[in-house]
Amino acid sequence: MIRSVEEKDLMECLAVIRDSSMTVADEFGLTTDNCPTNGAFMPYERLDNDYKKGNKMFATCEGDKIVGFAQLEAKDNGSYELAKLTVLPAYRHKGYGKQLVEFCYDMVKTLEGNKIVIGIIEENTRLKNWYIQNGFVHTGTKLFPHLPFTVGFMEIAVAQEEFDSEYCNVKYIPEDHVVLLRWKKYCHLEDYRRPTMFAASLLAKYEGSNFIVDARNGFVDDKEDAEWGVSYLLPEIAGTSCRFVSFIMNDIAEKDDGMDEEMDMWTVSFGKYFAVTKAENYGAALLSIRKYVLVNVRYTIQTGKREEFYRKLQEEKITTASRQEPGNIKYDFYYPLDSSDDMCLMEMWTNQHELKRHAATAHYNALSRLKEIYVKKIKISKYGIEEYV
Repeated sequence: MIRSVEEKDLMECLAVIRDSSMTVADEFGLTTDNCPTNGAFMPYERLDNDYKKGNKMFATCEGDKIVGFAQLEAKDNGSYELAKLTVLPAYRHKGYGKQLVEFCYDMVKTLEGNKIVIGIIEENTRLKNWYIQNGFVHTGTKLFPHLPFTVGFMEIAVAQEEFDSEYCNVKYIPEDHVVLLRWKKYCHLEDYRRPTMFAASLLAKYEGSNFIVDARNGFVDDKEDAEWGVSYLLPEIAGTSCRFVSFIMNDIAEKDDGMDEEMDMWTVSFGKYFAVTKAENYGAALLSIRKYVLVNVRYTIQTGKREEFYRKLQEEKITTASRQEPGNIKYDFYYPLDSSDDMCLMEMWTNQHELKRHAATAHYNALSRLKEIYVKKIKISKYGIEEYV
């Protein structure tokens, strides 16, 4: 059960904060000398002052015992800071932390706030990943001279299913299971970062959803924002279950089956994490992320050399490397039943462009060299598939 904290609860809440924070203090070497503001060393007066300021405090209880705590403090522009979210060590891994986050999210929504912000120890990757799993996105870091660690900043948008400003519109389209980000005009800094972070939060919320970016009315080219996007935004989106990204852009030739050979910085950067396509309009973008390519290959190997050929494939790690490509769905070698010299390969790619990118990799070139040595004949069959489960 989660309830509001009353003044008579403050001493018990303080004990929960101190005991819960001590595990982190021990892990990162925090003491009263190098980090006196840490929750492990919090004085009663500080918590009492927060309560008297009107900060909203909530307690998770098992029966009459308080086992978890969280605090919300109103900030500027409709944001709320989530602070002191703690659960006693003996009561962790029961879902209480997640319940507190969800409770605070609903509370901020009721208060008509637009986001929740937090500050954490950046080096605490376990905690950072936990917040990401609960919908937060990483927005930056800062060093403070009085703290022995880097502060990482995270936030979660507390909005409806749509973000809209004069610069950008972002929404989830349930019938297509897609998050669509549509730029209206060029922008930078907060006007650029807020909608992109909201898009990341929707991708995290809707498991398996894909991302379409309509950049026909302009796209960010501000150096500072581009660096932020590559360093922070892309890894956050990569932490979701999104697999496909399509850019809607002007002047895409009809013959282009996915993306130009010369990709810009953004498509190259996205391509490190996702299968990426390029399209002229929303319908084409949607089709491009649903049009899979199945390739069946039959190799006729030199007599008596099939096992040696397969062993060389394993030594070159061709299968492993191919499966690790963002656009690969399936990549399997197998022996046919009707021949002792042939070998087959079944591969499936998210789109034709990803298949082209595969052909430019080092492991594909290694396979080509092996084929020159061992393969007498090759038969290839290629199929387009609209849907794949």
